[in-house]
Amino acid sequence: MTNTGNQVVRPLHSKSRTDMNRPLEFRAWNPLGNMTNPFTLGDKDTNISLIIENQWPIMQFIGSLDRKGNKIFEDDIIALYDFSGNEVDRFVVKYNLNSFGYYLVSDILESDHPTHHWYTSTLIEVIGDIHRNPELIK
Repeated sequence: MTNTGNQVVRPLHSKSRTDMNRPLEFRAWNPLGNMTNPFTLGDKDTNISLIIENQWPIMQFIGSLDRKGNKIFEDDIIALYDFSGNEVDRFVVKYNLNSFGYYLVSDILESDHPTHHWYTSTLIEVIGDIHRNPELIK
């Protein structure tokens, strides 16, 4: 765990971007208020050139699922639960180029929850994303 000012940053135990065995899926945020369905680079049903031309934010699937089986993408808001089912913190999923891995960043709560438990998929749940649900992290 790293404390950077008001933010708590913790590494997310997931497959890295360089793991070629995981599906390379993405989704994009249309500023008009819509999230695209997950797509791959070879997907014929997604107009990838439109996404790139308009510079829509693109989020990559990190290769992990939450406790309900939902795919976790960059910019997702994750709730962390203790073993009793109580929410103890919230994080935003971010990619760190320096370590080639995903991190959970929190400026909401500074939990003293043990770091060796929090990444377990049975303890995390996607509750939204920073584009559609910014109020969840304020």
